[in-house]
Amino acid sequence: MKKSLLILLLLVTQAQAGWFGPDNYDECILEHIQKAQGNAAVLRLIRESCENKFYDTSPKGIAEKEKNRQKEEKKLSPEEEQTQLEQQSVQVGPMVNIDSFIVNISDDQESRYLKATITLEVDGEAASMEVNQRMPQIKDAILHLIGNKTFRELNDLQGKIQLRAELINKINSILLKGKVKRIYFTDWGLQ
Repeated sequence: MKKSLLILLLLVTQAQAGWFGPDNYDECILEHIQKAQGNAAVLRLIRESCENKFYDTSPKGIAEKEKNRQKEEKKLSPEEEQTQLEQQSVQVGPMVNIDSFIVNISDDQESRYLKATITLEVDGEAASMEVNQRMPQIKDAILHLIGNKTFRELNDLQGKIQLRAELINKINSILLKGKVKRIYFTDWGLQ
């Protein structure tokens, strides 16, 4: 009896994170962001829910979370915003272009496709070299991921943001020597 209760307790706690749900904060956000449909209030609730699930809920952790939230909410003056943009432009990593590609996308009503060109910003020269070496794997992952999207998802700004996050996670799971910092859609034609 005690063994079966212990197993049941283990299954219930594992069902909360991991086996039947997201393993980390990023997966939690990606899993729920589709439902928000650009609604700022819903996005805030999703973020708070995922933070509560995956981050420290001790008084110290709560204080740190509140401190970070206040930083996020602080509005920058135009001068501060310009300074921040200048710093970001100085910190741009190496860029790797991915040739233009065409992908058939899911649509129940008619045949649809996406023609896109992507540029990856990586965190160093080693990552740049690795991206070029692993380009067939990366292109395959991109085509597979985009090919499983619907026209509605790709035609929506929130869908593009989610796709960008999913592509970064997928490509970073392939790389061993560096990471993709940002993805830029330098050409985007959806029909």
